[in-house]
Amino acid sequence: MDEINNIASITGTYNEQILEMETSELSVPLINHLSIHQIVNKKAWATGNLTVTFIIDNQDTNVYMQKSVQPSFSKLIFTNVLNPMLIKLVTGSLLINEVPASYGTYTYSSETGLLSIYLNEIVFPMVITFQVDKRNVEVFRLENTGYISFADNLIDSNTVTVLGLSKQCVCKANQINLFS
Repeated sequence: MDEINNIASITGTYNEQILEMETSELSVPLINHLSIHQIVNKKAWATGNLTVTFIIDNQDTNVYMQKSVQPSFSKLIFTNVLNPMLIKLVTGSLLINEVPASYGTYTYSSETGLLSIYLNEIVFPMVITFQVDKRNVEVFRLENTGYISFADNLIDSNTVTVLGLSKQCVCKANQINLFS
């Protein structure tokens, strides 16, 4: 099975000494050459909506389609659980390749937080973007991972962590450069 391997290296100066650090290696399997990566527009979130973007990359020459089009795949479903105690999907914010998702191509339960997007095909790259709003929570840590399921395979994205702050924390966060 193919996989992507990554090691991050950091070099900098601290107290006039050059420091170098390296992370441990991260390996992510490529199932049928599909991968999924998640990006958020804020790491520290005090006001406004949080924009979440998933990039689904197909490094194969095949276009993956639903079973009705291609018998080898039963369903292509993107899922993401939006912690219903902390956040909720902003109505009308879901875009697939910059096109608003139409009713019937996705479901969202505000009780469970489950967002399911039913995909007809996966071309390369596919971009899923949506916004979430905070519930009435003061300070919290949000961890989020998305998934694609098809033909008994499950591919998970990286997990992002966002620090949810109250409005009172904004001034303090700016002082310690959390927003940069």
